[in-house]
Amino acid sequence: MEVLKQPQYSPYPLERQVAILYLVINGQLMDLEVKRISSFLKEYLEYLDDNHSDLMHEIGRTGVVSADQEAELHDGGERFLAVFRGPADAGQASPVEGTWQ
Repeated sequence: MEVLKQPQYSPYPLERQVAILYLVINGQLMDLEVKRISSFLKEYLEYLDDNHSDLMHEIGRTGVVSADQEAELHDGGERFLAVFRGPADAGQASPVEGTWQ
């Protein structure tokens, strides 16, 4: 339920909803604590905007996710989750901007 929450009066565009639902449908968020989902989603969407902007633009433009785009969503989700979990599991803050470069 937590992943369906969106900022009031500011619903996510289609491509962001697709990216989030992809993670949920494919079970990539199963091990993430509920209390961390909100911060995860905020940072994940920033990560996608910064590192996969072409992917996000194309999904928003066409409303379709190709097999290649699905693979990019999957790989991007896995990479982001690994970094997001890493510092938090060690008792540190979640990743900061610039970690992906």
